[in-house]
Amino acid sequence: MQLTLNGLMVLVLQESLHNNSSNYTEKADALAIYVTSITNSNATSNSNNTLTIKQINEIVGSLKNDKYLVDDLTGDSYTVNTNDAILIITRPNREPNGTLIIGAAFQDDIGGRVVNTSNRNNVTNSSLSTAVIVTIESLNYVKSFNVFIINDPTPFQDVDNTSNRTLSSSIVFAIIQGADMNRRNITIDLFFQVLKPPKPTEDVTYFCSFYDTNTLQWNEFGCTAPIYNTKFDRYECRCYHLTSFALVWLPKSSKTSQRTSRAELNDQDNASIAFQVISISCFIAVVIHGIAIHFINPQKFIKLRLLIPLISCVVTMILFIFYIALGLTVYSRFSQLNTTSPSGNLPNRGRSFNENSNEINLLETKLNSQTDSSSGNSSLSHIPCLPNEHALMFIVFFFIIFMFGVKTSFGYYNYRHYVQLYPPPSLRNLSITIGISFLTGIIYMAIAAGINSNPSNEFSEIYLGKICWFNRTVIHYFLTIPICLFLATSIFLIIWVAKRMITHANETVSDIVRHNRRKQCLIVVLISCVTQGLGWLFGPLMLIADPKSGEALGWLFVIFNGLEGVWIIILYIIARNEHIDEKPSLRPESDTPLDEIRDRTSEPETDDPNTDRRPPQLQYLRSDTPRHSYTDLSEVNICHRVYPDDNDEKQT
Repeated sequence: MQLTLNGLMVLVLQESLHNNSSNYTEKADALAIYVTSITNSNATSNSNNTLTIKQINEIVGSLKNDKYLVDDLTGDSYTVNTNDAILIITRPNREPNGTLIIGAAFQDDIGGRVVNTSNRNNVTNSSLSTAVIVTIESLNYVKSFNVFIINDPTPFQDVDNTSNRTLSSSIVFAIIQGADMNRRNITIDLFFQVLKPPKPTEDVTYFCSFYDTNTLQWNEFGCTAPIYNTKFDRYECRCYHLTSFALVWLPKSSKTSQRTSRAELNDQDNASIAFQVISISCFIAVVIHGIAIHFINPQKFIKLRLLIPLISCVVTMILFIFYIALGLTVYSRFSQLNTTSPSGNLPNRGRSFNENSNEINLLETKLNSQTDSSSGNSSLSHIPCLPNEHALMFIVFFFIIFMFGVKTSFGYYNYRHYVQLYPPPSLRNLSITIGISFLTGIIYMAIAAGINSNPSNEFSEIYLGKICWFNRTVIHYFLTIPICLFLATSIFLIIWVAKRMITHANETVSDIVRHNRRKQCLIVVLISCVTQGLGWLFGPLMLIADPKSGEALGWLFVIFNGLEGVWIIILYIIARNEHIDEKPSLRPESDTPLDEIRDRTSEPETDDPNTDRRPPQLQYLRSDTPRHSYTDLSEVNICHRVYPDDNDEKQT
């Protein structure tokens, strides 16, 4: 009979919770009474009378949007505290020196307790069943902060029947919401005592986990490994997102089959770093070789004019350096989330660093976004970037835009140099286009940083625990479209070069060797621009594509970036060959001694087409009037030089 009455009460409370006409206080009271009812009725998660964790999460999140919360909330918080649960609905205190509510705690057989900035240390240094505490920075620009702790996990023991993880602690719901919510610095500390321990004979591993409402499984991604506190007999961990949390355990026998080490640097990541390092090494090797040649044999030192195409690769090398720094900075942050538990023979201790450091996969963790009804497209899996990661991200973004501008400028310059042999294009115009590219990169970076400064935009996020990059909603505007414009320009130049080559295929060029060198240099520069464009076009797309497509796009990104070192070496070889092809000027300086001029002057080769032929002597030329003077035309080579006094003689 008691079970029937409790079941009817649960149904009534469920109707009240789903009633949109109920205000936040009615829903809060009903939720607390509901937890007490299902606890006393011994209901399970499979029962029709039990709300799911997803539904409870939605209800706790819906309290923030109640119109009475912002306008009519008396004081800064509303608390419902029973023997089975504690619910806190708080509006963070806006007074500079006021006491700020930062969490809640629950102790078995005593009840709940509000945690604020004044009593935080006292709470954490005492025995408790469960506690949840957020950092003060997490509450910046926040309009509501709701915390709900369900002490007895029995009604939800069977919410996960597929991953072999077993619920062993109280359940915590933590939600931060608001129109101007800042998600960049969300850090939540969790404290759990084991209320449902495994059998003494079982060897298990504990996880701090959230409940993934998409897979209906407990998932530890985005949380540190729990550390066992021997003094208070509890596990402590930290997470970087908000939803429902609990402590779960997994038998070590099945740990190997359950783990997914996708957060580690896989073959694709290692290949990407290796190829970029090789490209940087190729550039450094070219520079060292050129400097060494300058000191060993200055006459063989390549002129700066011939190295202009190679200079376009400098920006790419700087980009690679900062991109590697960004990736390793983000990865080192998340790889250090899981720290080793204290040494010693501890019961059911948490995983060590080596066991858990590779298990953060922030891309495939699709957390429930319905708790944020003010932002329907928002996702709780949004992991914010730190300020140093943002700085590196914007530097990388600037060099991407600047690199494509520089490569396109050099491509156009070499195109002009190819089609316009004499006079060569001006370096001043090249400098102007490079300056425009620099300003374009600065403007793009400033716009991105300005948008990112608004906390509600969620402009950037962490992908795969390895890279801080643009959010999926803005990545096309800031990266895809600019890269496509630069690619279109390069492809247009390639088409015109091909047209030029076809048009002049049968024409005779006076300096065929130099003409071919310029053609080769132009083609390499344009291909370099295209490969980099395709690489940086495919690279960001792999973050938002499906796994199979992302894998293919990732390898294309690796290959195209790796080709940059090849283009550097080819450009250097072309520059050296062009330098060798150029003959030194035979005109000495005015102060050069005559003996030195003789030593410098080399004997002309008989088969050199560029060697000036001496005019043959005019033989058999009759001493007659010029009109009747004749000779064999093959023996005549008339050279006429105009002197300044010729005009004067003609005038006289």
